[in-house]
Amino acid sequence: MHDEPSLLPHSASRLLMQAALEIPLGELKSLVSDSIQYGPPIRMDGPLTRVEQVTTPANSWVALLEFTGWGVGVVAHELGMHSAYLLANSAHLERVLRTIAKRLESDSGQSEQQAKLSQQKPPPQIKPPRKHDNSPELG
Repeated sequence: MHDEPSLLPHSASRLLMQAALEIPLGELKSLVSDSIQYGPPIRMDGPLTRVEQVTTPANSWVALLEFTGWGVGVVAHELGMHSAYLLANSAHLERVLRTIAKRLESDSGQSEQQAKLSQQKPPPQIKPPRKHDNSPELG
């Protein structure tokens, strides 16, 4: 193993919280799996990041368990502690977090656009032209 694993930054924890609230579990698992599959070479070597189960929302935790299936993460328990943590390959975790952030940004962009459209006034009604008394009728 290399150096001590780094802890997941607070900004990443907030991103995982937002993802758990806004992205369905199945889609979140697919985002994680696809990001790992098409990311850097699948290896457990290199820097590791520690993700605490206690501070990670349940849906995000379940999605992050995809790391273990791909061989770029391992779940561990500390003696005397009742919670687990995930040691994940940092390169893959960073890629997963960027993918989740892009997905959330695309949702917020669509929401903002829909909000702007709903705030716009409808176009004015076009009134039919007036018929003058002395004009000939057509048709």
